[in-house]
Amino acid sequence: MTGPDDEIIAALRSSPGDPPPSDVYARVATGVRRRRRRHIALSSAGVAACMVAALAVTPVLLRGHGSTPAPPSGTPSGPLQSVAAPPMCASTLDAQPIDAPGPSGSGLVPGAPSSAALCEYDQIDQPHPLKRYVLPSIAIGLLSPGSALVARAAVGEALSWHDAGVMQALWRLSDWVSSFAAGILSFYFLPQLAAAGQGERFRAVLRRAAKTTLIPAAVVFGAFCLLQTPLLGILYSDEFRATDLTAALIFIGGWVRIASWVSLFGLYAQRRTTALTVGEFLSLPLFAVLVLAAGGRLTLEMVGVFWLLSYCAYLAFNWWAVRRS
Repeated sequence: MTGPDDEIIAALRSSPGDPPPSDVYARVATGVRRRRRRHIALSSAGVAACMVAALAVTPVLLRGHGSTPAPPSGTPSGPLQSVAAPPMCASTLDAQPIDAPGPSGSGLVPGAPSSAALCEYDQIDQPHPLKRYVLPSIAIGLLSPGSALVARAAVGEALSWHDAGVMQALWRLSDWVSSFAAGILSFYFLPQLAAAGQGERFRAVLRRAAKTTLIPAAVVFGAFCLLQTPLLGILYSDEFRATDLTAALIFIGGWVRIASWVSLFGLYAQRRTTALTVGEFLSLPLFAVLVLAAGGRLTLEMVGVFWLLSYCAYLAFNWWAVRRS
């Protein structure tokens, strides 16, 4: 993949003789090299931070409920401990403790397991309730932001970093609407979807969530399409200009993104974590792959088309998955 920076460097290398120190092209080539080194350093730091976060979070989610804490130094041991403070677990709540003193007052029943041992068995047999969310958390929290960085770098290399900034500005405008819709879905509709169970009640809540978020989002995105030039000028500068087609594709893709999130929260309510993980590859990761595949043929309009296509695929998969149940 070659971009304008590569063409400048190639032209400098093919020119006869060494350019004078004051040559403007030499300064441009030096600036390009420094910018590339800085970009590689920042990308490496971001990848390292993601790896550290994954290594720090994954063991916490994978381990069980944790071992039973040791009793205080003043707590009696032996049979009296199980009588005074029996461990709170399923085995002690569902049935009478086996290690309660017998009629003869001799203490434990010979050969019977203690309540602490039964609690330990319960902890081994029952997986951690958050273990199923490890893969979706990695896909949504690490893979998608990493894919966005890759896509932005690909746009900067194939076109220019100014064009990458224009696309970033359009994405930020779209994110404002998407973040507000995600807050409504998360705090208001997700508890209702989880309580609705399956069947017609679940589908009714899903339809209400779609109407509540998609209709206002369509109005706002329509206004953004009409006012994108003055909006970018006010929020950033007059240099940030995008074609009307590019802005329309990005904002329509943002609306489709919210529509895919409606079914995404439905999958969360159903605890369909495998579908959540698989579907996440069809959003920003797919977008990054399409941008990289375009190479030097990439244009801003193509970036908008890829953005829209990736979220259309994401929407189709999520709706198919949530309707399968």
